[in-house]
Amino acid sequence: MNFDSYRTIAEISVGLTGFIGIVLVLQHRDKSFSQLGLATILGTSLGAMMFSFVPEFLLNLFSADNA
Repeated sequence: MNFDSYRTIAEISVGLTGFIGIVLVLQHRDKSFSQLGLATILGTSLGAMMFSFVPEFLLNLFSADNA
């Protein structure tokens, strides 16, 4: 199976998380930021990254048992 699309989703989520982190650091100099908003954004991005690897992990797990 080809899991390139899932890896692309993971790469995009990591890139967006890094970009959001930089924006928050630059914005924090002027204003205070919501920690709940930060947790929501990071949780969503990191959750998308982790769940994008689930199909490949499950395929490798179950194909190793059958071999």
